[in-house]
Amino acid sequence: MGSGAGFPAEDSSKAEIELPIVARTAAGPLQQFLIWSRKTIGLRRNQDAPVIGGSGISRDRMIRRLSFTLLVLLWAQLFLALIPSWQAGTYYSYGWLVPAAMVLLFLRRRADSPIQPDEESASLPKVAGWHGVPEFSAWACLTLVVAAILLLRIVEGGNVHWRLPIWAHGGFVVAGSLAILWLSEGRRVMKHFAPVFLFAAVAIPLPSFLETALVDGLTDAVVETGADLSRLLGMPVEVTGRAFLIDGQPVDVNDGCSGIRSFQSSLMAGLFVGELLRLGWPARLTLLMISVGAAFLANAVRVVVLIDAFLQSGYKGIDARHDTAGNVALLITYGLIVGFGFLLDRWMPEKEDYPTGSSEAGAVDPQPSPSAS
Repeated sequence: MGSGAGFPAEDSSKAEIELPIVARTAAGPLQQFLIWSRKTIGLRRNQDAPVIGGSGISRDRMIRRLSFTLLVLLWAQLFLALIPSWQAGTYYSYGWLVPAAMVLLFLRRRADSPIQPDEESASLPKVAGWHGVPEFSAWACLTLVVAAILLLRIVEGGNVHWRLPIWAHGGFVVAGSLAILWLSEGRRVMKHFAPVFLFAAVAIPLPSFLETALVDGLTDAVVETGADLSRLLGMPVEVTGRAFLIDGQPVDVNDGCSGIRSFQSSLMAGLFVGELLRLGWPARLTLLMISVGAAFLANAVRVVVLIDAFLQSGYKGIDARHDTAGNVALLITYGLIVGFGFLLDRWMPEKEDYPTGSSEAGAVDPQPSPSAS
């Protein structure tokens, strides 16, 4: 009785800048990402920076090219490492949607980044290394991150479903991404893009002990709630362990009926809608709670529908309605998430505290004086 993973539709009635971004992304996300990269390498460009050789490319611009390349490589190799979990683990099939959603949200944030590519940067203070961090220290930290990831990839090769190295791998990628943005663009830009990286981490499978506890708890709760709702509707249902007794006939409830897959995918959907609408943090937390509650309620109603199908046609009735009931429950869940997202956007209009389009948006972090070389 498991339900599949899905993806909420994006709102097309928001600010004017969102529609062309979404349309172009849907038409060609890779092309749009490459176009964005060409603009990104100009972020915080120092017009007086030294030129490398005779290429006409400034040193700062080369650093930003390298930073962007590192970000792409970090996340690409993480998603490749997660593919076995998305394929074999039915609970995490929604992970296939996360890379595209991450690109979309990244471009969405890029549209109102605190530092725009066309801003003048000649007046920015000149610092030693990357934002005051000595180059040797910055490169040493990045080298350690890359070395740790390579070691973890070797460990993961022995058992692709071992969760501990996968979580360590994801932690290094998130930390490395934040460090790269901080070193190359500053603390404000790093904080601006941090929610996108944290959202992408939802594609990582839960630790085994947490997943087992969650499945057990959800299964027990769904069985009890489904039985209570069925009895309220006059159906002769009893509960024995993790099985229903329907007219004296046992009907087992397996782990797939716990709602863990819909729970996981609804959590991803709640995070996505909250980030897409740029809700304030209180509204995002509220939406997450609504998402989890909607997934649980829809799954409990689905159990009631299957119990009714068993009363009418026995096991054949369950087989006939199983997939349809799961798809309907999924649509109801995501419909509620999207609907409540728009309601929260109206009722709790406070947005994130990231100034855009103002004089503060181009402000830079205070920088220490250049160290003596």
